[in-house]
Amino acid sequence: MSQKKYVEDYVYQGCGNTFIIHHLSDKKAILTLKQSISQLKNLAQRGIEAGVDSIMVISGDPFAFDSQGYHVTMDVFEPNAFNEKNPFIAWSTMCGNGVRSVAQYLHDHYAQQDVFVIKTGSGNQTVVREGVNWRVHMGKFIQDKKIVSKYISKNEMLTLSQFQIEGETFHLKEHVHVGLHYQDEHLIDGEPHAVVFATKKYACEELKEKAMIVGEVITNNLMIFPQEINTSLVSIDHIDEKAKKIYVYAATYERNIYYVTQACGTAATVIGSLLFEEMGLNHTWSIIVHMPGGDLVIKKDEKDEYYLIGDAVSCKKD
Repeated sequence: MSQKKYVEDYVYQGCGNTFIIHHLSDKKAILTLKQSISQLKNLAQRGIEAGVDSIMVISGDPFAFDSQGYHVTMDVFEPNAFNEKNPFIAWSTMCGNGVRSVAQYLHDHYAQQDVFVIKTGSGNQTVVREGVNWRVHMGKFIQDKKIVSKYISKNEMLTLSQFQIEGETFHLKEHVHVGLHYQDEHLIDGEPHAVVFATKKYACEELKEKAMIVGEVITNNLMIFPQEINTSLVSIDHIDEKAKKIYVYAATYERNIYYVTQACGTAATVIGSLLFEEMGLNHTWSIIVHMPGGDLVIKKDEKDEYYLIGDAVSCKKD
């Protein structure tokens, strides 16, 4: 058992997203935290004062993999969403940039190994070091409305007109795609995303401005998305058929955060998966998703399992 002190916060970032890593001793400590309004209020205040996007609340002994079946658990706490009357809404299912940051934290402070298994709300995520980057096994992609019904109350195809958005005003395709990734067919759950594609090319900064406008409308529509939803605008930049790469610009307005973040790993994976499926691409292709904070790479294997690749680095301790 490690003698390292837990509950000593560290700040990390992945593709421009900043996180506090809040390490508790075990799952019981997380349960106590979730049931304590005062502790949650203090944690939210800590995140807001530090100016981070989210807080990765992790638990467990990283050296007890054999008995735990994972190195740590990871719960995603959103300081900006904390509400004393409904504290549940401040918790998200998964964070692709956050899970890479947790892996880097474990690598920096515990074991300098290349593979970590992190238990999240979407299942056990295997995170593998690749040079300066980390590759996250994100699992299967699904759009079935019956499966994602936890997050969406309508079974019919969604269009921008349902949100009173005129597609041509923003040069957007009319259809709103909804999907998520999951690890375990017995526990199909993940971070939900709505994706809208642009019909013209936009530079990243302009796309970010439009994502803020459209995201506020779609994400906060509780009649359709009772638990809110992440909203991404996507503009395809170019396709390199020789290198088998597709380059896109994307900006994501995140639920529970309420602004367009520098990057969103789960959003990038959904965007990449949609392009793989709609364009009929095989596993030899890659999708490079350029977000305000940098690039994330999406790949899949021959079993249609998806992977997210990106950096994660330690920041100055707050």
